[in-house]
Amino acid sequence: MNTAKASSSSSSVRRRKPYISPTLVYKEPPEKKSLRTTYESKHAGLIARTDFRFLELPRPFATPPGIVLPEFDEYGWEHGEAYKAMLEARKPSLATRAAFHGFYHARRYEALALTEFGIQLAMLFNPYVLDFREQYGIYSPNAYWRARARGQRLPRSQMTTIDIIVTYALPPHFELRYHAISVKSAEYVPDEKDMKREIKERTLADERHWTWELMRSSVVPHQEVNNYVFLWTLIRLTPVRQLYEQSRQFAHYLMTHSTSGKLNSVLERCARGVKVSSDDAYRLFASAISYGFLTIDHSKPLGKFNSLFLLD
Repeated sequence: MNTAKASSSSSSVRRRKPYISPTLVYKEPPEKKSLRTTYESKHAGLIARTDFRFLELPRPFATPPGIVLPEFDEYGWEHGEAYKAMLEARKPSLATRAAFHGFYHARRYEALALTEFGIQLAMLFNPYVLDFREQYGIYSPNAYWRARARGQRLPRSQMTTIDIIVTYALPPHFELRYHAISVKSAEYVPDEKDMKREIKERTLADERHWTWELMRSSVVPHQEVNNYVFLWTLIRLTPVRQLYEQSRQFAHYLMTHSTSGKLNSVLERCARGVKVSSDDAYRLFASAISYGFLTIDHSKPLGKFNSLFLLD
């Protein structure tokens, strides 16, 4: 009797299930589509036509000689020294914004935020770049011709300001090309308004057969920006366009002789070898980098009392 009760009681007790059932297959929760993914799917054709990663162009590369920029582009904006940005850094401060003097084109450049400053310096020392224009006004051709038909100028409110427009040329024919860059912070996460703006800028670039790119400030690391600042201080008031051949010869001498020791020692030896002053040696060194005759390893700090690291 007691045995039967015990048996009945034990059979009615619910056994504790294991914490993880061996037969349960875990399924990842469905990933919510990001806003960018949604927009990129919707505008896949536009993105395929306009997408380009400018800083991924192969290096080393030397700026080709003899390319002359037109005074104006085909949309009426000046090239080179005559260009003035649509928006200016009214109170320049390295805490938030900067204005600085160029050396290839002797004009004032406007960086409305430090995110733009580093990228603009990278463009100054990129041998593919023949010109870049910041805060460039771009507009719809239809809006332009409507204003012309009314005998009016196109209002600035109907222009879209692009952070940077790069003018460059590629082998073998070296015809001029244009690339639009939207500069954002490293932490940039677009909302609906931002994505509409990106698509608008891409569309305007596509109408001109230009390419477009979203470039985060982190694409140019702090160490690289510091190196560019050092180089810029060496040639900020130098007419670099007059130094092409001298820079090429200086770079050839440097590359075919010892680069051991600190940068100041290396350049002092080069100065004696090519018979120029120490100051000129520094200017030719920085100029040679801007033309691509020398390629710096920007993962290492560059300075007078640092070792020189070059890339082949």
